[in-house]
Amino acid sequence: MTLTSLPPSKEEPRPVAKEAPFLKKRPEKRSRRLLSPAVIGLGLGFAFAFIYFNIAQAYQGVIGYSESNNVFFGADHLDALRGWVKNHKGTHPLVLLLVVPMGTILESIFSSYNLGMLVFGSFVGGAVVGAFFVMARRLLADTSLAAATTIFFGFSMTQLVFGCLPDTYELATLSLIPVFLLTWKCLRTQNLYLGRWIFCGTLTFAITITSTVQAFLCMAVVVLHILPKGKRLRPLLFLVGSVTAIGFVLCFAQKALIPDAKMFFRPGVYEYEMQYTSPLLVEDPGKVVAETGKTFFLYSFFGQP
Repeated sequence: MTLTSLPPSKEEPRPVAKEAPFLKKRPEKRSRRLLSPAVIGLGLGFAFAFIYFNIAQAYQGVIGYSESNNVFFGADHLDALRGWVKNHKGTHPLVLLLVVPMGTILESIFSSYNLGMLVFGSFVGGAVVGAFFVMARRLLADTSLAAATTIFFGFSMTQLVFGCLPDTYELATLSLIPVFLLTWKCLRTQNLYLGRWIFCGTLTFAITITSTVQAFLCMAVVVLHILPKGKRLRPLLFLVGSVTAIGFVLCFAQKALIPDAKMFFRPGVYEYEMQYTSPLLVEDPGKVVAETGKTFFLYSFFGQP
């Protein structure tokens, strides 16, 4: 019998290999889940809200705390302490829709308007820290590094002052972080998400009109990066028109609910801000640019923004 005539041998089934030890689930993974990014963000937010609240109580003993905005670098905390409605400025078009209901709830809980405002300002400051962590984690792609960066941010001079006051600065920051996150998402996915831009633009507009400019500039960066030349202007104009139209509607709704609210489109509401204008901008623009550059460098890297 030749080798070719031998019947084919039956192949024995191979034993199933056991799972390698390094592929098994380790107990560390369970602990990591307990410290998920959401838990870390919430923990940092509440921790700094508690820190800011204690600092806010100490600030009440500062001379001029309840008398002058200049004590805290031009903060608008007196508008809150003396009443958001009576001191509403048109440059913060829809802020009353956000702060008045929350202020009423906190006043009923703590039986004190001023204490409610301290809690409100502190928790807004804590919310800014939590939102900053979300942004830092998206940009840095590392939870530990994002947490360390957030802690550094939470103890920055900006947060240690404005994060402890019932002020619109922190609300403006809170409205801009979604804009920066959306900018990152659009550049990463090469999609425009126009509806989200309208929402973010309306949110920034609601707090401070000038913040809308930053939202517009961020969208302009996205449009220039992902759209061809012939299609760049239309979405930008659509954003401006949509935010303005929604702002008008919400402004009238706010006026109906809160009769003392200011209408942002009336020239009289800008009389207060006109005191900061000067003809020097036209007479000597070079000097203005130089001083603005110095101020930007000083405030951005060494002190208050």
